[in-house]
Amino acid sequence: MSRRIVALLLSVLLLSVGWLGLSGLPLLVAFVPLLWMSAREEASRRGWWRMFGWALATFVLWNVSTVWWIWHATPVGPIAATIVSSTLNMMAFMLYHTISKRAPKALAYTTLVAAWIATEYWYTVGDVSWPWLVLGNGFSHDVWAVQWYEWTGVWGGSLWVLVCNILIFEALEQRTVRRWVAVAGAVALPLAVSLGLWWSYEEPQGESVEVSILQPNVDCYDKFHGDERAQIANIFALLKEVPSTVDFILLPETALPGYYTEPHLSLGYPPRDEATIWRQLRDTLRANYPQAMLVTGTNTRRFYPEGGATLTARSFSGGLKGDIFNTAVGVDTTAHKPLHHKGRLVIGVEKTPLWIFDVLDFWSSTWVVWLVKSGRDNGVRSSSIEASAWARLSATKVSMGSSSAILCAEEHNIWPSSPTTAGGVIPPAIATSSRFHVCVPSSIDGPLPARPIPAVRGLSRLVVMWARP
Repeated sequence: MSRRIVALLLSVLLLSVGWLGLSGLPLLVAFVPLLWMSAREEASRRGWWRMFGWALATFVLWNVSTVWWIWHATPVGPIAATIVSSTLNMMAFMLYHTISKRAPKALAYTTLVAAWIATEYWYTVGDVSWPWLVLGNGFSHDVWAVQWYEWTGVWGGSLWVLVCNILIFEALEQRTVRRWVAVAGAVALPLAVSLGLWWSYEEPQGESVEVSILQPNVDCYDKFHGDERAQIANIFALLKEVPSTVDFILLPETALPGYYTEPHLSLGYPPRDEATIWRQLRDTLRANYPQAMLVTGTNTRRFYPEGGATLTARSFSGGLKGDIFNTAVGVDTTAHKPLHHKGRLVIGVEKTPLWIFDVLDFWSSTWVVWLVKSGRDNGVRSSSIEASAWARLSATKVSMGSSSAILCAEEHNIWPSSPTTAGGVIPPAIATSSRFHVCVPSSIDGPLPARPIPAVRGLSRLVVMWARP
């Protein structure tokens, strides 16, 4: 037990140092203690669960020791990141451990490398993205050692780490010269290639540009709720300190407060209430920096015609539907303003993956079907009622033995316009209403569904309350 605890802590330390301001080269042996523990566990269910516990503790501690700082931004951040990252790490490593007890080593090691890099790739490009702990990123303080990333990307670094760990572990297990020669080649050859690229690099000869970076230094939690006039005045005060020879002036993400409308902004004719700040910036550039372009972050919004809204569109006043973008805007002495939308949004803060809503839709709609079917099987009929959106929650008590149940499934403008039932056609929901489908006693007239209610798009809310009579 004590040897395994030491191995666990050693693995955590070797995995973490690359993200704590030190060299990432210890990653080349960081998995060796874990591989040693896996090899020593028996091929039984009890052994599998023991290895599960050791591996889980290792990956959780690795995550905690390297992403704890997210707590300063949001307390839920490091918790969520640790859960998702550790889960993906466990999927790859426990798949290796399981195969290693039932198949040749070559297949187990191939599975470890392929599964680990596959989970890293998914975690980088997927909707839930947090690639901070991709193994290849651990060499951020050793750029001289990984110049070949220009060919392989960071996943080449992950491959290097995993292959070196496997070869070193096998060399320690078998203690043969051939194994140690393989280790030396796996470590030295990539380093030699990288050093060759590093030493042969020559700075390209070309025209240089002068860039000024302005930092308004506004607290991110006060930015969207503070004094917008003061923030704008601060930006113009900083602009006065920029040298006249500058070519580019850079401001941070969302530096310019407010929301501005596309495509009017980029075409040079924003609405009157939005135009003042852009005109002031353009006039400042014309007077002091005619050759410069100012690039600033701000929020833009795009409205859609009826029927053309995207899945992510939200409602605005006046019945409009539109999206809000985290945008970089280029401003020069002309009216045209190029826009660039931020592509990699922060999970949970700037975006929620759409598949989460699909899962909630399926879950809630499945419960609606089950409740209606259960009510029908117990001699309860089904009916439909309408209510103004969020105005009231209508429900009817249904007798079920010694208790009473209030059942209400709420759908926002997502019911089929004319679902066919055994008793006729339910009137379509109007655009400003919510439709509640409720179970009512069979003594009340109402059509009985000929089939279960289909799953429908939109976020459903299911309220089930039990009350004693």
